[in-house]
Amino acid sequence: MALVGAATFAFRWLSLGAFPNDHFDHVARARQVLLGEWPVRDFTDPGFLLTYLSSAAVHAVVEPPLLAETLLFASALAVAAALTFRLALLATGSLPISLGAVALQVLAYPRPYSYPKLLLYAVAITVGWWAIERLTVRRLAALAGVTALAYYFRHDHGVYVGIGCLVLLGVHLWPQGLARVSRTVALYLAMTTAAVLPHLAYVHWAIGLGTYIDVARGYNRAEMSLNPYEFPWFALSIPGDALVVLFWIYWILPILAIVTLRRRAPRAGAPGDTTATMAMVIALAVAVNAFLRDPLAARAADAAMPHTLLGAWLFATLWRWPVPHFQRLATRSALIVFTLLVTAAIAAAFDTREKLLRTRVWRGPAGVAARWAEVGRELRRDDSALMPDSARALVPFFRYVQRCSSPDDRILYVGYQPEMYVFAGRGFAGGHMTFYGGYHASPEEQALTLERLARSPAPFVLVPSSMRDHFDEVFAPLAEYVGERYVPIAAVPGDHDAIEILAERGRTSGRPSDPATGWPCLTPGPPV
Repeated sequence: MALVGAATFAFRWLSLGAFPNDHFDHVARARQVLLGEWPVRDFTDPGFLLTYLSSAAVHAVVEPPLLAETLLFASALAVAAALTFRLALLATGSLPISLGAVALQVLAYPRPYSYPKLLLYAVAITVGWWAIERLTVRRLAALAGVTALAYYFRHDHGVYVGIGCLVLLGVHLWPQGLARVSRTVALYLAMTTAAVLPHLAYVHWAIGLGTYIDVARGYNRAEMSLNPYEFPWFALSIPGDALVVLFWIYWILPILAIVTLRRRAPRAGAPGDTTATMAMVIALAVAVNAFLRDPLAARAADAAMPHTLLGAWLFATLWRWPVPHFQRLATRSALIVFTLLVTAAIAAAFDTREKLLRTRVWRGPAGVAARWAEVGRELRRDDSALMPDSARALVPFFRYVQRCSSPDDRILYVGYQPEMYVFAGRGFAGGHMTFYGGYHASPEEQALTLERLARSPAPFVLVPSSMRDHFDEVFAPLAEYVGERYVPIAAVPGDHDAIEILAERGRTSGRPSDPATGWPCLTPGPPV
């Protein structure tokens, strides 16, 4: 396990490329916590409290943001790979099959911010397997605890893990009768509810449960409208068609596993039986297929963990299936072809060759050592090549803000560029970091934004030219506020268009200009 984890960490470090800007969705919130703001009360939390609190804890110790995030996500993915390997070994009894399955999971290269989607499910299955070996109240409490842990990382993870645990308990205890199943499930649900009640109480104190649910619904509606769930079909594009192959494999594996379980399972609950655990894995595999939304290239690897375990178990089970010689030969040939298909699809969909070349393993130990040091240097630079492409043009603005404003100052960015707050070292204004599409556009949320801005004005507003009309139309009250209180001071080229920088009226007088940019520095803000 340790070797698998270490190899996974090393591969992610050595193959590291530019971070996607989506990664900073939770990092910006982590920075907000470090600036002294409270989740939910002071800024919007879409329901992934522990995701950004984990980042905040690491950032409190490790200052360069890219280095902190790399240490966090690479370590989490390493633990997920190690646990997956152990689970696959338990399920198959085969070292080669287990190593091969985990290698495919690692090569699928989930995006850095997706680490909870692998880690939480690996932990949940590990705890579930251990719990039913000798089910006691203490072990049931551990199962409830891991469900609550998933909930705190992101609420839908808690739902999916909860479904898996209910299936596990139901299948494991069914031979003992419905009454035993009901009592155990009721106790599990009570323990899980007790574990999440502190969060619900806090939310009710901060803004009220009704408001919190309304905000979460609005966020999910906006997310689904921009990234819908679609059933893809082939389009004569190698990477695209490879993703389509993986999509349908994700749906085929649980079906095949159900059929296999029904045909080969001994009595559920018998010594050494894996029926209940594999039923849990099947339930989780179906549940996490909800991650397979558009864009598929960014999300296909997110659902890999339970499917990795299912694939390994199916391969080992069908390979050893007691059938006549000819059928055994046909079955094993089909398994080999299927495995080659999956491997080729992963290699094509996620550009495995390019990521392996990045590691410089082919140059030997000296090449690997040089690459390791190079990544370490890049992670510490404030103009790193590992920044999202959309952030590099704003490096002069980041440096200007750090020279010419207070660390307590906030920025309002029209659109979606969460990395901007992180690299500027400033918080987002109005409690929201996103102003585009349908995110936080309801009259109630805009009123809350204006209320927060009245208490703590933002010295800077950034408006990409492509977002101006959308901002004026969808966020009219906020656009009116900005028009009345801010004046343009500069413009910088953005990822696709120019970004206008506006400063609060009256804040730029009486101070010299910044010598590096010529932009005016800010006077202290009014007392709050």
